[in-house]
Amino acid sequence: MSIRNSRSRLGCLLFVGLLFLSGHLPLQAAWEHPEILRERRMVVFMSFDGDSNYTERERQVLYDALVLELAGANPDVVILEEGSTSPPVRFEQKVEFARAQEADAWFEVAVYGSMEQLVARGTSYDLLRTQEFGTFELERPFSTGFRDIERGIWGDAALVLQEHYSRYQDAVEVRFRGAPGTTLRNVWDEPFVLGEDGELKLLLPSPMTYRYRATLRGRYPETGTFYLQHDPLFIEIPSERAARFALELFAANFRYAGAAVSLYLMPSSVYVRTAAVSYTVGIFLLEDYGEQPVPDVVDGASLTELSSQLGLYLRPPDALLRPYLSAGGVLRLTHDSGSPAAESSAPYGFIATLGLEYSPTLRTRFFVEYAPRVFEIESRDAFLRTTLPNAYVDGQGAPAGYIFSGSHLVRVLEFQLGLRQQF
Repeated sequence: MSIRNSRSRLGCLLFVGLLFLSGHLPLQAAWEHPEILRERRMVVFMSFDGDSNYTERERQVLYDALVLELAGANPDVVILEEGSTSPPVRFEQKVEFARAQEADAWFEVAVYGSMEQLVARGTSYDLLRTQEFGTFELERPFSTGFRDIERGIWGDAALVLQEHYSRYQDAVEVRFRGAPGTTLRNVWDEPFVLGEDGELKLLLPSPMTYRYRATLRGRYPETGTFYLQHDPLFIEIPSERAARFALELFAANFRYAGAAVSLYLMPSSVYVRTAAVSYTVGIFLLEDYGEQPVPDVVDGASLTELSSQLGLYLRPPDALLRPYLSAGGVLRLTHDSGSPAAESSAPYGFIATLGLEYSPTLRTRFFVEYAPRVFEIESRDAFLRTTLPNAYVDGQGAPAGYIFSGSHLVRVLEFQLGLRQQF
């Protein structure tokens, strides 16, 4: 029967006690929150020597008086009654009984003699610290009555609880292992770093569900969830090398073939991207070209655009959707004569890209991009004849998506859809 209720669990408490005495790694407490300080739970055993001479009533009065004295001695300790006439004798039996009561300590008193010459010896045992505390003795060489017991004869026993026991933080060990230097976040208020041996031990409040995010430069982030109960937990953190480069295939404006190579200056974050779009073959579906000639379904121009851009992702590499920005230059090459040469009407230009990446896996990504281009041109007609040789007649209005302003041209309807594979 419990004098006061408590939420502590003995299995957890036993393990934490052993951790204070053993272990190869330093333990870090992950919190400083008083609301998770737990009361101690102590069961009281009283045994009577075989040669002692006490009636059943005297035994019960002595035991009840001891329980009441201990219950009022320390507000941090919950006193539990053993409640049987044959308390456990062996150490293993006491541990088993304490576990059944969810206790983390016991107070044991052995009584000798009789009410005419009462002798008692006792001590407490702390399962968390795995040792005895506060051995005491009581000797009354004169008659002891019930009124004497009510007035209090167990004061020295109460001092043991006052001097040696206080609340403690109910926690369970969690052991992490991963690449040295890995930073763990979201486990608690502050980040933790795995040591040179790649291991970290934490004491965490339980029971509770935790999430963690492990990051290390040059590696993909790892996220996980675990539920901590009463038993210690071991968590192996995977470590996969982040991408160093990527290969891409895409469709420019959904009709021209393109390919690109990206080199990551910072793993999966900052990159340099070189791309090529060939306008030799394009797929033209039925569209309204107005007064302009309608090209064949499969048509093209002797033109290739090369671009080089510096880019930056705006979200971490394990995000499902990752926006990114890049900007750089464009080189236009014609190959009418068989060998490539700079296109005369607008050989150079500027490109800016706003992209969105969808990542079903860490290394395979689908993307869509908006990539307008700006060129300085000498002749509008010459530029359009090169770009759309079979769909433009000199003097006609500008096709959709082309904006001319003096000597500059902006191609605003530039979209790319493709697949990116990281390595």
